[in-house]
Amino acid sequence: MPRNSTRPSPPTQGEDQRQVGGAFSAHGGYVSGINVELSRQRIIQAWRSYTMPESVYSIVRFELKKVRGGTRLVFRPDRAATEDVGHLSSG
Repeated sequence: MPRNSTRPSPPTQGEDQRQVGGAFSAHGGYVSGINVELSRQRIIQAWRSYTMPESVYSIVRFELKKVRGGTRLVFRPDRAATEDVGHLSSG
């Protein structure tokens, strides 16, 4: 991100807030966002990469399902930014 940008910097390592409404960052600050729902069965977050406009977020869901022998993680991007669809769908 250019130094003269007016966008706030994403949280750095160790600043993640593990509560609803809390901010987080991942992948060295490339992705940041807000926790929308945190439960034992589901995590919903509003994500954005630092290249996206400030007001644009992708909504992602992580669902944890108990299965024989462990847990299945289901990842569903609901409102992914057009430029991120290919990257997200490939895992």
